[in-house]
Order: sequence, then structure tokens, then C-alpha cells
Amino acid sequence: MKLFDQSYVESHLTVPDCLRIMEQTLKEERQGDCVQYLRTAIDLPNTNVLGLMPAYYERGYFGAKVISVYHTNGGTGYPSHQGEILLFGKEHGEVLAVIDAMSVTKIRTGAVSAVATKALANPDARVLAILGCGAQGHSHLNAMAEAMALTEVRCWDAYAPCAETLAAAAREKGLRGTACASAREAVRDADIICTLTPAKEPIVQGA
Repeated sequence: MKLFDQSYVESHLTVPDCLRIMEQTLKEERQGDCVQYLRTAIDLPNTNVLGLMPAYYERGYFGAKVISVYHTNGGTGYPSHQGEILLFGKEHGEVLAVIDAMSVTKIRTGAVSAVATKALANPDARVLAILGCGAQGHSHLNAMAEAMALTEVRCWDAYAPCAETLAAAAREKGLRGTACASAREAVRDADIICTLTPAKEPIVQGA
């Protein structure tokens, strides 16, 4: 059994590689070569959640991402999401690997969004609005900048310093990065909008 920790994943799973893998995976899922089953969220007695996300791959693997979602971790020094990916061999059911789930999730979520955006957005899309500038904001910035010919990134977050940090990261990529005071300001005339928040109320209005 192999063990791949956060540092290993972050040093080996690059954005270009993940974009290529996600595009291939989406095509194979459509063709029936892999199956993504419904994920299960189990409410725990302590008000937190255990998440199970299984999948099967015809090439020889199946497995699941197993994570804890602890919204009660605010201020404790522990992240809200923690977990591992368990990978099994299809033929004998043996455990092949345990992989840090959060580092994979961080890069993979941005990459699959970017692959879908490249397929669905206007070819001349240049302006990206990111609403929610935490870890997934940075993941989406990295992936979208790799997949699309962006010129401008507008950033909004309920916590303004996060938007400022992401805007600075966009500028480091040679893009025009702006921290916006409102979601409305960020999305106005944007070509692509990424909503990356745990908001319980709408942050973008149809008007």
C-alpha cells in the first residue's frame, strides 16, 4: 500500500496535468468507463458531518474520498475539512493507496471547473469574477488562468483581506487583479463567474 501525503501531492500533481486528467475523466465518465456514485453526507450527533464520495474506474480501480466536515473548528487551529482518499484494486479489492484528500480536492476542484468552463464559455472570454477568495478561490484562479486566455480577475469575499490577497495573486500572474467591494461589482460585465462560498443566502441576483 502506498501513502501519498499533502507534500507529495502538491509537488507532483500540477495544474496542467490535473486539467488533462479531468478532461479525460469527464469524457470517460460520459462513455461509461467510470462511474461516480452519489455522495453521502452523514449528520453526526455532534452537529458535524462525515462525507463519503465513492467512484469506480474500469481501468482497474475503485475507491472513495472520506472526509470530516467540522464547521465547529473555527478558531481551533484545525481546518473545517479533513480526510483521505482510499484507492482499491478492482480485481482483488486490495487497498492500493491512501492519499491526502484535501490537497487533491484543492487542485482538482479548480481544474474540473476550468475544463468545464473551457468547453462551455465563449471562446473570447477574458474577464473572470471570483466570489469567495479562500483556498478554492486560489485553486480556481490557477486553473482558469491556465485554461483560459484571461486578462482580468475581479475578486470579492465577505472578508475583504481575502479578496485583496487573491487580487494580488492574479497580478503576480500578469493579470489585472481587482478586489471588489461587492459581488455586484465583481460580476458586472464578467465573462466567467465562479461562486466559491458556503453562503446560505444568495450572493448573486438575477437582476
